[in-house]
Amino acid sequence: MQETFRCKFGSHLPDRKRVCICLVCFWLTGAWVVCANAGTLRTKGSLPNQIRIAWAPVAGASWYDFYEGDVGSERFLVRLAADALAPDADGLLTWTVGGNDAPLYPETDYRIVFAARGDNDSPLVADALQVRTGSWSGVYRWSNPTSDDNGGRVRDITITVKRGSDIAGFPVYYEMYGDFPREGVSSLQKVFPLLPLDSGSFGWISYGDQTPAAVAYRLNAEKFNKTSFKPRQWRIRSIKIGPKQYVTEIVTKALGFEVTTVSTYAFVVDEHDDLALYFQNRGSGIASVGLFSNPEDGGSPFILRKID
Repeated sequence: MQETFRCKFGSHLPDRKRVCICLVCFWLTGAWVVCANAGTLRTKGSLPNQIRIAWAPVAGASWYDFYEGDVGSERFLVRLAADALAPDADGLLTWTVGGNDAPLYPETDYRIVFAARGDNDSPLVADALQVRTGSWSGVYRWSNPTSDDNGGRVRDITITVKRGSDIAGFPVYYEMYGDFPREGVSSLQKVFPLLPLDSGSFGWISYGDQTPAAVAYRLNAEKFNKTSFKPRQWRIRSIKIGPKQYVTEIVTKALGFEVTTVSTYAFVVDEHDDLALYFQNRGSGIASVGLFSNPEDGGSPFILRKID
């Protein structure tokens, strides 16, 4: 259903036309005011998954409506009651677009539009703001605080995050690189995605192959494998990417049976506005008990904090 935009004259304009037409009609009639102080949007901070905006209170405003999108194709986001908002230390009202629960895409331009309205939806002030979200790129690390380290293989987990190459039809995404100095490997190994995202299909790969994907998979698998079990073959069943998390489902085959492992990388902004990467492996069958889990809490993901 299209959102409608109530004009002073009682008409209802389609959502895709509401800003461009109404700004013109209210400018001509003097009923809509865009001023340099009250109601003017400004950025309070831009993180990879959210945009924090602020504006000075508008006299007589009962509601603040927010939209996002290019001119003529804005979508309604939220209506905030003016009497439910309290000014911050600078005397500004604030609101956050996105966040951990409804994340925006990183390194992406967003146009935020707001309209202050009085009683009966009478228009008072409108403004728009173009903002680019931040980046998740960097080095993330979890350091093991216990002596339970899978035979010394998991004293820490360090992942370097780099923006991936642009692929037509795909949003902004990141590649994950693991380091394996204990295994005598000096170069970073790309553990996500193991194969190109735009691959038409994913076939079986021998566990002992020497291709970059096979080497990275083997190093990563043996780091977290608590058993002596080694698969004969493996293949990617699916790769899923979103604004918050990336999920790889891998099937391994050995001795006539198959098990499935699901690896998840989730980006989070914590309560201190620090960036974190939540990493977790889950498996079926023998993999469900053979995977090394977080020694602090076996059911929780590893929390890697951004260190660089």
